[in-house]
Amino acid sequence: MIPINRLSYKLSMIVITAFGVMLASIAIQEYIELYNLREQRKITDIIDRCGDIESLSQRISFLTLSYIATGEKEFKDKLKERSVEHVEDFEKTSNYVLTQIRNDSQTFTDRSRRVISHSPFYLEKSLRQFIRVTREVIQNDGQRGSAYSLRAATLSAEVYRGVRALRDRLAGDANRKYARLALIDKVLLLFNILSILGMGIFVLYYLVTKLREEQLSRRRAELQLTDQIEELETFTGVVAHDLKGPLNNIYLFGNMLLDNEKLKAEEFKNPRSAVEVIVSQSEKLSEMIQALLTFFKNSSQRIRKKRVQLKNVVGEICDRLKMQIEQKGATVDCRHSRNVYVDEALFLNILQNLVQNSLLYAGVEDLKIMVSSRKLSYAVEVLVEDNGVGIASEELDKIFKPFQRGKSSESQEGSGLGLAFVKKIVKLHGGEIHVENKPSGGVRFKMLFPNN
Repeated sequence: MIPINRLSYKLSMIVITAFGVMLASIAIQEYIELYNLREQRKITDIIDRCGDIESLSQRISFLTLSYIATGEKEFKDKLKERSVEHVEDFEKTSNYVLTQIRNDSQTFTDRSRRVISHSPFYLEKSLRQFIRVTREVIQNDGQRGSAYSLRAATLSAEVYRGVRALRDRLAGDANRKYARLALIDKVLLLFNILSILGMGIFVLYYLVTKLREEQLSRRRAELQLTDQIEELETFTGVVAHDLKGPLNNIYLFGNMLLDNEKLKAEEFKNPRSAVEVIVSQSEKLSEMIQALLTFFKNSSQRIRKKRVQLKNVVGEICDRLKMQIEQKGATVDCRHSRNVYVDEALFLNILQNLVQNSLLYAGVEDLKIMVSSRKLSYAVEVLVEDNGVGIASEELDKIFKPFQRGKSSESQEGSGLGLAFVKKIVKLHGGEIHVENKPSGGVRFKMLFPNN
């Protein structure tokens, strides 16, 4: 998947997640509003019924007093009939209010329930007594009217006071509950706003970060391209110079073979020697061209990184170079082996190149080559060192340049591209390579390979 698709995918997931959070918040708001409406209807219904209780208690008190005071039988029967109806309505309404408040603890608070059963109101007790006294007045046809009328009036006042207190507390509880729900609604609204702002900020930050990464990547690519151009210009000059020598020799001795006068000269009485020079120079030229092809092929090879155990790579190098190691009487050891994140084939080639260099140019009889590693926070450092004669200080700066060979290696066969190849491969891994002479003698190569 290309980067732009990954970017689109991530942004899509962010937008979808934020949209889902907003929908969930809206759903919670809708639920709270429905819950609020349901609670409001319940409390409003109970408050209205409390008003009915107040009204009925006053009517019943009036009818009771009228019932006691009147002497006409026909009128008294009508008052009794209406009193019975009002008392039944009063009882039903009272029972409904008491049941709802007592059983619905989510809607009605303890403050409201205490009005029913606690001092100073004892509303439930007052309601029951008021109903009982009123019924006794009706059943006794108004006998002992003054005592009952006084008791009924007292109970009616208690009922009125208790119902009024209940209504006030219900209204207060409702206001507090509505205030809490309104606060929650505002918090959810603020949460939605912050979610939108957060999503916008995150998307903006993500886009800016990606843009900055692309700019840095482009800048790195430009710097790398500049380095490659400079390296190519230097490399082209060196290659032209080194290839020119064998070509000049071939040209010179070829002309000598074609010039009869020169062939008669004392030093060219044997033409075979000129042919041998041409052949040797041609072989040298062919080797240089082949080395160049190998160098460019390996330098452009695609990197396939994986975790590689250093001691396993060193073991394989020892198997490959077993004959050379035995001929030199050298030893190759590996200590502090770590996992290195590299292309295994290329890593093996560069370590083999460094070990071969030590075998060829160390210049000591008891040669010891040590390969070790050290784990850093961001990379693994791989060291290859020997106890040889080292490298001249004036040659340390140019040892990694193509076709640059030190004085100690002029007598040895080679293309002069080995260390250039090593540096190229290390850089392809995003790493670094340095060389230094050890105080005790010998040379040490340090290579850094990033952990990712």
